[in-house]
This record gives sequence, C-alpha cells and structure tokens, in this order.
Amino acid sequence: MSPAPHDVILIHQCIGCGAIETPQPCLGGCHEHRLDLVPAEEHEAAAATVDALERLLAERERLLRDVAHSTLSDEEWAALRTRARAALHTPPIPEPADTVTTWKCDCGHIEAPQPCIGVCVRPERAMVPADEYTPILARATELAAHAERLSPALRLLAWTTPRPDHREATATALRTAAMTCV
Repeated sequence: MSPAPHDVILIHQCIGCGAIETPQPCLGGCHEHRLDLVPAEEHEAAAATVDALERLLAERERLLRDVAHSTLSDEEWAALRTRARAALHTPPIPEPADTVTTWKCDCGHIEAPQPCIGVCVRPERAMVPADEYTPILARATELAAHAERLSPALRLLAWTTPRPDHREATATALRTAAMTCV
C-alpha cells in the first residue's frame, strides 16, 4: 500500500493571475525557503497507480509460478490463459504533475505572488510537497517496468494455442519462459 501524503497543504490560488497564498498572515521576521508543491489529486492518482501496479505485479508473479509448476492440461491451460489475458492490462502511469514553486516562511505562511490582473477569486486547493510526490511517481515507473519485464511470457501464454502434435513442446516452452521470469 502506498503512503498517504504527510503534509496536505490548503492554499488559495487566484484563478486570474495564479498567485498562491495561505490564509494566515506572515508574522514578520521570518526566513523563507523554497517549497515546491503539486496538486493533492495528482499525488492521490500516483498513489492509486502504485497500489494497482503492486497488485498487478503480484498477480503476474503468482500466475507465472502457477505456469512453471503446472502440467498445462486442457483445463489448466484455458484457466491460465484467461488469467494471463486479464493480467496483461496495465494501468497507465500518470504524467508528472506540474510543480508550483512557492515560498514558505518559518511561521507557516506560504506564498507565490504574481502581478494582479484584477480578477481576484481565490478558491481553496489541496497541495502536497513535491518531495512526497516524486518518490511515489518514481515507484510507479519502477513497478511498471518490472511488470513489463514479465509481459513476454504472459503474452506467450495468453495468445498461444498449441497444435495437438506439439502440445508438450509448447507446454515446455511456456514453463521455461515462466521459470526464467520468477
């Protein structure tokens, strides 16, 4: 299970100029440091993708172990083929979210001022520090790559129908392909 964001920050972002700030005023005398933020919904989508990919990877590995230790009788072959076709559906990896650079004071005030264009409507928006989001997106990419390395053996199982006179040779090839993956 992927981690929940530790630090959801509610900011107000102007729909006109894009200026960002938190509602509490700066107390003064603070030191500011850079804080990159991404939308919380992007973080949640990446975390959901990690969860889905972890489940998919576990299913692919279970399936390949089952193939490696199977006799591949007609009934087993049909059941494994159905599972393989389902396991080949990989969730898309989210595109990297747009990062917003803001400045955070020691007192907790966050801002990213912009020149005002006179349309000042500032709805609340949930954001997450980019340093929490980046590792989750990297984990999703890593899991997708691992799942893809298992795909060739699964494709072979999903889309191969052995000829009756070559059934054992096909079963041996499938078991060998599965064993090299797990």
